[in-house]
Amino acid sequence: MSRTHCDVVIVCFGASPWLERCVNAALAAECCGDVILVDHGQTGSLPSRLAARADGRVRVVGDGTNRGFGAGCNVGFAASNAELLAIVNPDCVIQPDAIVRMRNVLDEHPGTGLVGAMLIGPDGEEQAGSRRRVPGIAESVARVLGLHRLPRIGRRVDFNRSGEMLPPESQDVPAVSGACMLARRDVLQAVGGFDERFFLHFEDLDLCVRVREAGFAVRFEPRARAFHAKGCSSRDTPVRVLYHKHRSWLL
Repeated sequence: MSRTHCDVVIVCFGASPWLERCVNAALAAECCGDVILVDHGQTGSLPSRLAARADGRVRVVGDGTNRGFGAGCNVGFAASNAELLAIVNPDCVIQPDAIVRMRNVLDEHPGTGLVGAMLIGPDGEEQAGSRRRVPGIAESVARVLGLHRLPRIGRRVDFNRSGEMLPPESQDVPAVSGACMLARRDVLQAVGGFDERFFLHFEDLDLCVRVREAGFAVRFEPRARAFHAKGCSSRDTPVRVLYHKHRSWLL
């Protein structure tokens, strides 16, 4: 794999107070090429203002219509010619070496299709969802009943792995978070990108499942880190978010 720059795709909806910090962090990251902002509406003039002062490194695409996170990522992929594509949430601030660390994993493990970063929450701890198992019926029922919170059996029935000891280096895992991941373009093309039936939530889990089914590994890189405020763009529409969360769970 060539060690060229990668592009960063950020799907924007609403006037997130974190977007400017997110974009600035991406532009400052090692090996970052262009930042592609996919405008899904209600963003005001912020995306265009960020693009105007970035010397051509920030591009705005999309027509302001919210078609869902996965569909937005696909639009961003189509607007880029980069061999490697990073997905970063608009409320996610990556560390300067996060992308290059994920890229190094792809270089060192040629059979890997995508890599996820370690997400740090406002409490300074690893955020749930950074690394996950694929939930089956048992894990789903346990989650609904709250059994994952129990001290003894919780870890065995919880599909989130954030409570486990951090590995010293990248680790093969069933799934990572779409809040900050890096993927090879050829792998995304092989699986058809994100499944656009998922409007919000679990589209990243579905992508990881299909990448693995296509014969590629998914890895978690604990040394690639990003602060994730989580949910800033969707806090004003909790009922709609809850609906899509349950719909995507069923899908």
